[in-house]
Amino acid sequence: MIRGHRVPIKIETDKNGEEHLETYWNDHGFGMRMVADYVCDLFRVNMFSIMLRDEHRTMFDWLRNRQSFVNLLILGGEPQISDEDYRYVITESNSYFLKLNAKASKIFRMKNFNKKFEAVTLLDCPWITIDNLMSMDVCRIDVLPGKLFTNEELNRFLKHWMKGASPRLKQLQLDLVDWNEEAFLADINVEETTPGERLYNFIFCEFLSEKYIFQFLRIKLHRHEHCTHCKRRWN
Repeated sequence: MIRGHRVPIKIETDKNGEEHLETYWNDHGFGMRMVADYVCDLFRVNMFSIMLRDEHRTMFDWLRNRQSFVNLLILGGEPQISDEDYRYVITESNSYFLKLNAKASKIFRMKNFNKKFEAVTLLDCPWITIDNLMSMDVCRIDVLPGKLFTNEELNRFLKHWMKGASPRLKQLQLDLVDWNEEAFLADINVEETTPGERLYNFIFCEFLSEKYIFQFLRIKLHRHEHCTHCKRRWN
């Protein structure tokens, strides 16, 4: 019996010999909500993270009703999400970490992305613009395959950052249509240093740490600090 519902339950054993329970529901989404409510209430804890794969708005509203905050929100799934629901989840989310991997329509646009996160990961988001990135208050931005920026757009972002905007930003990862250092560093005072090796523990990643070899370019900021622009090469 789970929250008043009689459901079939089966104990399964995986290849590592670990056992887990499987429950069977006529409505998958409803079943997931019932099980999550039951477990969270039983142990008096909130959910740390959630992936919305379908019924995006229904699941998101349920999450907001059961708890005021979730650390990691992943918006994904194969079925195309409606533009209205996509915009709604992004606008109303207050998670620390946001990962977008859902397919909106080809005409989807978001004029304002003025949101505060610790980290944002954007996969298959051709709608994202450099203005969207400039409006975020975030420590780390990863724009993964699905969107290409121009050298001129990156140059504009760097100049925007140098003037003191996006003060919490520590890392930006994006792909360029045609990598041209002279173009994206145009009119920016840089000092090239010797190549080196550093181990970084990133805020949010599939792995806790990653090892890179960098070519360091030191950029003088208007707020009297130094930042390092890195050309990454895989080790």
